[in-house]
Amino acid sequence: DGQLQEIDPTCVLDFYVDESYQRRGIGKELFEHFLASEGLVPGQVAYDRPSPKLLSFLRKHYGLAEYVPQNNNFVLYNQYWQLVPPKPQRNRRHLGSAT
Repeated sequence: DGQLQEIDPTCVLDFYVDESYQRRGIGKELFEHFLASEGLVPGQVAYDRPSPKLLSFLRKHYGLAEYVPQNNNFVLYNQYWQLVPPKPQRNRRHLGSAT
């Protein structure tokens, strides 16, 4: 709906598996251990400055592709909004005294 919404997602920094160990499932195993320990699925996570390789990894293994670019370089997939219920709006009005 175009409105700004303050959120507090779990974030992942890009991670790297040495080339001599790539294509053995180590990155997927590491990532899935992280997800299990946090009780999350990949679409519930924000990614801080993901490399093209990480974006490709997420697309290949988890089908994550659709996201809206953010000014702060985080990637938050569209799936996030279906998986994480919105938090109630904080009431910013001050309560007046009853007279």
